[in-house]
Amino acid sequence: MLGTDELFRERGYVALSRGRITNHLYLIGATEIDDSTGHGPPPLTDDPVEVVQHALHRQGDKRLAIDTGEPLAFWPIEDLVAEKQRLSAVLAACPPERSHDVTALSTRREEVQGEIEPLVYRYNELADRKLRGPGTRSEMRDLRDRIRERSDGLDRLTAELDDARSGMREREQFETDHAHEAGFLDAVDHELDRQLRSRAWRTAADPTDYHLHILGPVPTDPEHQAIWLRGATILDRHYLGLDRDPTRRDRSSLLGGPREKAEMMARLEVMAIPREREPVQRTIEHDLGLDLFG
Repeated sequence: MLGTDELFRERGYVALSRGRITNHLYLIGATEIDDSTGHGPPPLTDDPVEVVQHALHRQGDKRLAIDTGEPLAFWPIEDLVAEKQRLSAVLAACPPERSHDVTALSTRREEVQGEIEPLVYRYNELADRKLRGPGTRSEMRDLRDRIRERSDGLDRLTAELDDARSGMREREQFETDHAHEAGFLDAVDHELDRQLRSRAWRTAADPTDYHLHILGPVPTDPEHQAIWLRGATILDRHYLGLDRDPTRRDRSSLLGGPREKAEMMARLEVMAIPREREPVQRTIEHDLGLDLFG
C-alpha cells in the first residue's frame, strides 16, 4: 500500500488487514521544495511518517465512496463488492413497477363502464313508460341491482387505478432521486466483471487443488478454456459473496447450501468440455511353453 495523505483511517485499516503473510506500507520521501519553482501550499511536515500518521487519524466514513472521485480500477475487489451491496440495498427500496397494473386496471375500468351504459339506457327506457306492469317493475329492480353492483366495482377499480398511478409517480421520483447511485452501480458492476475476468485468468495460470478438483485440468483449446474460466468465475463469485443477496437469508436448496450450489453450477458449466481419454496400455502375454497360461 502506498502511504499518502489520502489514506484515511478506514482505508488504511482495510489495506493493512488484507495480507495473509505480510503487509507493506510504502512511504515516499521528498527533497526540499524550491520556492522559486515549487507550486502549491508548503507541506505540513517533512517527515513522511508524520504525514501518514496524520492521515490515519482522520476518518473518511462521512465521504460516500460514490463521491470520492477515485477511479474504480484502483479499488480492491472486496471494496467493490461492499459498494455493490450498499448500492443494491439503497436501490432495493425503489417502489415496485406498476405500469402493468395501470394498463390492466384501465382496461377493466373501461369494460365495466361499457357494461353499465346499456343497463342505464334500458332502465331509463322502462322508467319513461307511463304504465308499468309487474314484469316491468321486476326488470327495473334487477337493473338497479346490476347497475349498483357494477358501480361499486367501478369505484373500487378507480381507487385501485389511482393507487397504481400514485405508485408509478413514486417510482419515477425515486429513480430520479437515485439516478446517480444507479449509474454508479452499473460502473461498479462493469469493473467487477473486469476484475473477475482477470482473477479467472490468474487462477487458470496457477490453479489450486480445489479448482482442479471442481473444474478439472485447464484446457489448452481456447474455446474450452473460456468455459473453464466461466466455471472459475462462478466459484470466485461465491467466495466474494456475489451470489448471495444480503437482504435475504441464505436457504438450502436441492443442491445443498450456497457453497454446494456454486460448486455444482461450476461443474455443470465445465461439463461441456470434452475430456481426453487416457491411452489404454495393453500387455501382450507370450506363452513361453511352460504351461503357465493353460
